[in-house]
Amino acid sequence: MTGSLAALVLASACFLVIHVLPSTAARGRLVARLGEGAYRGLYSAISLVLIVWMSVAYGAVVPETVLWDLGAAGRWCGLVLMAIAFVLLIAGVGTPNPTAAGSERLLQKGVAARGIVTITRNPIMWAIAIWSAAHLLNNGDLPSLVFFGSLGLLAIAGTMLIEARKARAFPGPWKELTAVTSNVPFAALLSGRGRFSLGGLWWQAPLGLVFYAAFLHGHAWLFGVSPLPL
Repeated sequence: MTGSLAALVLASACFLVIHVLPSTAARGRLVARLGEGAYRGLYSAISLVLIVWMSVAYGAVVPETVLWDLGAAGRWCGLVLMAIAFVLLIAGVGTPNPTAAGSERLLQKGVAARGIVTITRNPIMWAIAIWSAAHLLNNGDLPSLVFFGSLGLLAIAGTMLIEARKARAFPGPWKELTAVTSNVPFAALLSGRGRFSLGGLWWQAPLGLVFYAAFLHGHAWLFGVSPLPL
């Protein structure tokens, strides 16, 4: 079901609901019945179907009203934000992180925070949130507000849901980790609670910028619109 704003809202709502599931008691019941591996496989498959539905529904809606237009200023801000998002994404993928799915053993072992984790415990989620903000700056219509806004809201709320689940499952190790790191980027460092560790950032940050440059170059071909302000 696509082609209308209602379809996009429904797809977005379903996507949000499925991502709240892991933070409820239903997750435990499903894992007990299906097993951890089967649950994760099913959850991933449903999430993939829903994000495809969201994307198709978004592409099928014709915007009728422009709510805001920041012009070249929005484009320049978007370019900077997307560079940050790519660095966070690549560093998040390339760094062992106790908050990541399936990485509970890192918490149990008390592995010290390194690299991007000393900046934020949830780099990938913040990358998605920043990606969402960059696109909202430059797409001031209602369908874009629903699409990018839903994903950005889920990313930020997701950091809190993930952390609440980890805190319940591993109260001791989680307390030790949160004493020296933060969810909000740089919060622990600025407050003096944490200490920066370069870790793999020496190669992850440049690699993130390389991926960003490649994606920027192909954006018009992939999506039919150039993000450049020129």
